[in-house]
Amino acid sequence: MEARPAFLDHHLAAAAVQVPPELRIKGKTEKYVLREAMAGLLPEVLYKREKFAFMAPPAHTEPEKWAQMKQLADDYLSDEAIDSAGLLSKEGVRALFARHDDPATTDAERVQMDAVINHLLGVQMLHRMFVAADVPAQAREQADHLGWRLLMPV
Repeated sequence: MEARPAFLDHHLAAAAVQVPPELRIKGKTEKYVLREAMAGLLPEVLYKREKFAFMAPPAHTEPEKWAQMKQLADDYLSDEAIDSAGLLSKEGVRALFARHDDPATTDAERVQMDAVINHLLGVQMLHRMFVAADVPAQAREQADHLGWRLLMPV
C-alpha cells in the first residue's frame, strides 16, 4: 500500500482502474496514460524521466528531525492510535523502533527503517483524516460556517 497517493479524488481513482493494463505501462514507460495526458504541460525532462521511488531524507541523521519524527510517532503510532485504526501491529511498530534505536543497527538499515516509519505514519495519518473522520459532515459544517448554500437540490 502506498502511503502518499498522488490523486486522492475517488472519481479519478475509479476511472483509473478501468484503464487497460496495456495503456498503464507501454513498453518500458510506466504511467503511460498519465504522461500522455500531461504531454505539453509537463517540462520535457519530467515527461521523459523514468519513474523512481520518492524517499524523504533520513530522520535519524539530525537529532531535531528525529525528535520531530518521534513526536509524530507518539501521536500516530501510539498503542491507542494503532488500536483505533486497526491497520498495524503494535508489536511490529515497537520492534521497528527498538531495532532503530539499537546501537548495533547500521546507518544503512536506519535509512531503510526511516522510510518504513514515514510510510507507517502516512498510513495512520491518512486513516485518521479520511477514514476515521466524517469528512462529509466536516465539509457540511465548513460550508455552513462560510454561508455556502445549494442553489438547487441535488
